[in-house]
Amino acid sequence: MKGSRSRGLFHGGCMSITTQQAMMFSDAPQEIDAILAHLADLCENISMGNGKDDAELFELTKKEAYPEIVTRLAESFGMMLIRLEARDLHALQMTEDLKKIERLLSRNAISTSGQKKLI
Repeated sequence: MKGSRSRGLFHGGCMSITTQQAMMFSDAPQEIDAILAHLADLCENISMGNGKDDAELFELTKKEAYPEIVTRLAESFGMMLIRLEARDLHALQMTEDLKKIERLLSRNAISTSGQKKLI
């Protein structure tokens, strides 16, 4: 998309236009539809665990190369992806910590079970 007519339409200085305004241009709707369809495909693949599409998703966040609506959606999906990965990592760390605690408790229970209790 870089260097295409859409770049001039969507990133003319500080001005940006809405998707509805973009529909006035003859070739813009098809370009936006194609990019959005690609973004949807990427998100579907990522949701099914295909991590190799992460880089393509983050490629679509480049404001100088893609329409604003596409970059906003790609950034939002990218942030969701990062948060999910962080939660998964945290859950794995907590599971490992719990396993360590369980082993310690098990060892302590075994070592104290052979001792007589003093009452």
